[in-house]
Amino acid sequence: MAVHSIISSLHPILPQNIQGQIQSTTSSSTGTLDLDDDVKRWVVIGLCLHNVLTPALRIYVSPIVTQMYNSLVSTDHINTQTSHSYLRIYLPTKTKLNYEAINNNKFLHGGQAWKYDRCVKNPIDLSKLFLQTHMAQYIAFDSTCDLSALLAIIINIDQFPLAVQKEANEVRTSIRNCWAHCNVMQWTPAKFVASFQLLESFIKKMGVNATEENRILGDIHNWKLNGTNFMNISMLGAELVSEIQTATRALTECSQDDFIETDSNFHRLQKQLIKIEKKIEELKTNTGKWLMEIGTVCWFFYYCFRNEHRAKPI
Repeated sequence: MAVHSIISSLHPILPQNIQGQIQSTTSSSTGTLDLDDDVKRWVVIGLCLHNVLTPALRIYVSPIVTQMYNSLVSTDHINTQTSHSYLRIYLPTKTKLNYEAINNNKFLHGGQAWKYDRCVKNPIDLSKLFLQTHMAQYIAFDSTCDLSALLAIIINIDQFPLAVQKEANEVRTSIRNCWAHCNVMQWTPAKFVASFQLLESFIKKMGVNATEENRILGDIHNWKLNGTNFMNISMLGAELVSEIQTATRALTECSQDDFIETDSNFHRLQKQLIKIEKKIEELKTNTGKWLMEIGTVCWFFYYCFRNEHRAKPI
């Protein structure tokens, strides 16, 4: 995979000013970031999860949840519910619906459930009824809806095929949660290969149209074959790296948040980011040059996981 392709794939999650600097600051020099192979594999898995799988799942879940919402509007009038008359249990799976998660009920009313606004206004609200409140912080099936929420939606809502639910649960347990625990020593070559095989199987089980399936599988295949090579890449100027270091330091400061202080997973991730930043600093000292790609990775993790790790791990 070409360096410029990796950078382009990450642009949507970078600020506009950083995108411009990446495009305008290039160098013919090359260098190597001397990270352990298991750290590289951990980084690549994270990029694949959040840059390939997550966008695909956002597209996948939307029409299925929308169809379910329209059906429940017709049969149970969930869009006009009141505090006295509302659907308490989703009977097909005997699931107790979590109204604390919608209409800002937790913030406005706390534990006073009798005051909750029970009106389910859209498919997004419907999906939140099947999740724990701390996971239901998204506003649409877009960049606010992270991988943990998407997998939980698929696993908890019976409108998704059973085979897809089983595969989603395996992805959550064996890849996503394992990766989020930031124990890079687990990412052996065998686990790396097995994880990509599971991701490919999951995509095939989803049954999306052939063009979309081939595109997603192609992206996954590229990361599997070429991902760890991105540590040997072009370098860039000091202005962008100053921005990168500012981001990683800001990430460190996030640990001052009392909620994050209790999240050991976040601290493991934080330590890996600090390690990467130190490696960049070493290269700056030794060569006076900077690694573009690993800087982009620091930015990627900063924006994706600062929000994700504010919630308790699933």
